[in-house]
Amino acid sequence: MENDIKQIWKDVKELDAQIRTMEKPTKDYNRFIIEVGIFESLGESGGDILTLTYNEEPEEKEIVGETKQHLIEMFEDLQDSLLSYREEQQIKVLFRILK
Repeated sequence: MENDIKQIWKDVKELDAQIRTMEKPTKDYNRFIIEVGIFESLGESGGDILTLTYNEEPEEKEIVGETKQHLIEMFEDLQDSLLSYREEQQIKVLFRILK
Protein backbone atom coordinates (compact mmCIF):
# COMPACT_ATOMS: atom_id res chain seq x y z
CA MET A 1 0.00 0.00 0.00
CA GLU A 2 1.45 3.32 -1.10
CA ASN A 3 1.66 6.25 1.32
CA ASP A 4 -0.71 9.13 0.67
CA ILE A 5 1.55 12.20 0.94
CA LYS A 6 0.06 15.59 0.20
CA GLN A 7 2.45 18.35 -0.91
CA ILE A 8 1.48 21.60 0.84
CA TRP A 9 4.35 24.13 0.53
CA LYS A 10 2.60 26.76 2.71
CA ASP A 11 4.91 29.55 3.90
CA VAL A 12 4.64 30.72 7.51
CA LYS A 13 6.76 33.85 7.15
CA GLU A 14 6.40 35.05 10.75
CA LEU A 15 8.18 31.86 11.89
CA ASP A 16 10.61 31.60 8.94
CA ALA A 17 9.00 28.23 8.27
CA GLN A 18 7.17 26.30 5.58
CA ILE A 19 4.58 23.55 6.05
CA ARG A 20 5.77 21.08 3.43
CA THR A 21 3.97 17.76 3.49
CA MET A 22 1.21 15.85 5.23
CA GLU A 23 1.26 12.08 5.20
CA LYS A 24 -2.08 10.46 5.93
CA PRO A 25 -2.33 7.49 8.31
CA THR A 26 -1.60 4.02 6.99
CA LYS A 27 -2.45 0.60 8.36
CA ASP A 28 1.11 0.43 9.78
CA TYR A 29 1.16 3.90 11.37
CA ASN A 30 -2.21 5.38 12.31
CA ARG A 31 -1.17 9.05 12.66
CA PHE A 32 -0.88 12.10 10.42
CA ILE A 33 2.76 13.08 9.84
CA ILE A 34 3.49 16.72 9.03
CA GLU A 35 6.88 17.98 7.85
CA VAL A 36 7.70 21.63 8.51
CA GLY A 37 10.82 23.30 7.17
CA ILE A 38 12.27 25.64 9.81
CA PHE A 39 14.93 28.34 9.35
CA GLU A 40 13.95 28.59 5.69
CA SER A 41 15.93 31.82 5.20
CA LEU A 42 19.16 29.95 6.04
CA GLY A 43 18.73 27.47 3.20
CA GLU A 44 20.42 24.08 3.33
CA SER A 45 23.28 25.32 5.51
CA GLY A 46 21.04 26.18 8.47
CA GLY A 47 17.57 24.95 7.69
CA ASP A 48 16.05 21.92 9.31
CA ILE A 49 12.95 19.74 9.17
CA LEU A 50 10.53 19.48 12.10
CA THR A 51 8.32 16.38 12.03
CA LEU A 52 5.00 16.62 13.88
CA THR A 53 2.48 13.82 14.41
CA TYR A 54 -1.26 14.04 15.09
CA ASN A 55 -4.05 11.57 15.80
CA GLU A 56 -6.48 13.60 13.66
CA GLU A 57 -5.89 15.78 10.62
CA PRO A 58 -4.58 19.06 12.06
CA GLU A 59 -5.65 22.55 11.13
CA GLU A 60 -2.99 25.01 10.00
CA LYS A 61 -3.22 26.98 13.26
CA GLU A 62 -2.36 23.82 15.25
CA ILE A 63 0.71 23.21 13.10
CA VAL A 64 1.81 26.85 13.41
CA GLY A 65 1.27 26.82 17.19
CA GLU A 66 3.25 23.63 17.71
CA THR A 67 6.03 24.88 15.42
CA LYS A 68 6.26 28.12 17.41
CA GLN A 69 6.41 26.19 20.68
CA HIS A 70 9.23 24.03 19.30
CA LEU A 71 11.16 27.15 18.26
CA ILE A 72 10.71 28.72 21.72
CA GLU A 73 12.04 25.55 23.39
CA MET A 74 14.93 25.41 20.93
CA PHE A 75 15.78 29.06 21.66
CA GLU A 76 15.83 28.35 25.40
CA ASP A 77 18.10 25.31 24.89
CA LEU A 78 20.55 27.20 22.66
CA GLN A 79 20.88 30.28 24.88
CA ASP A 80 23.09 28.62 27.49
CA SER A 81 25.15 26.50 25.12
CA LEU A 82 28.38 26.70 23.22
CA LEU A 83 27.13 27.15 19.67
CA SER A 84 28.33 25.86 16.34
CA TYR A 85 28.28 28.27 13.40
CA ARG A 86 25.00 26.73 12.22
CA GLU A 87 23.43 27.17 15.67
CA GLU A 88 24.66 30.79 15.81
CA GLN A 89 22.84 31.46 12.55
CA GLN A 90 19.72 29.71 13.83
CA ILE A 91 19.70 31.70 17.09
CA LYS A 92 19.90 34.96 15.09
CA VAL A 93 16.75 33.91 13.27
CA LEU A 94 15.12 32.92 16.57
CA PHE A 95 15.90 36.36 18.07
CA ARG A 96 14.22 37.96 15.06
CA ILE A 97 11.06 35.81 14.95
CA LEU A 98 10.46 35.46 18.69
CA LYS A 99 10.90 39.14 19.66
